[in-house]
Amino acid sequence: MVWARRLARAFYQFTGAAYRAGVKFPMPTHLMSKILCGELLYADIANRAFHSSDAVLE
Repeated sequence: MVWARRLARAFYQFTGAAYRAGVKFPMPTHLMSKILCGELLYADIANRAFHSSDAVLE
């Protein structure tokens, strides 16, 4: 519940970013719903992001 509260607070504080993340770009919302349902782990998404950023830097 702590992470859900933090996520909700971030979305409410940054409404423009929340709109872009949830409406214009639906993939982050889809991924977050999979995390909340237990289909994915946050660590899986973080590792994927780190590996893709490594490829960009090389």
